[in-house]
Amino acid sequence: MPTAHPPTTDVDGARHGLTLDLSDLRGFWTQSVQDRHTAFDQLRDRPELPHYPEPTLWSDSPGPGYYAVTRLDDIVEASRNPKIFTSG
Repeated sequence: MPTAHPPTTDVDGARHGLTLDLSDLRGFWTQSVQDRHTAFDQLRDRPELPHYPEPTLWSDSPGPGYYAVTRLDDIVEASRNPKIFTSG
C-alpha cells in the first residue's frame, strides 16, 4: 500500500496560509483549531498518503518518518492489517 515518498511539502496549504507539516511542532500544532481542521481536510483530499520526516525530540537520530493516515478508509485498512501497519 504505502510507497516511499519524499517529505510532504505544504504547497496546497501555503496557498491558504496553512502549515500542513504535521512534524512541525511549533507551526502546525500552534495553529488555530479551525486552521488545523482545514489542513486535515486538505490532507484527506490528497490522492496519496502524505509522508513526513520524524521530528527530532529526544534523539539526534530520528527514524524514517511516517505516513499521516487521515482518511477513514485508510484508517480501517490499517487497523485490519496490524502486521503491515504499526505505530511502533
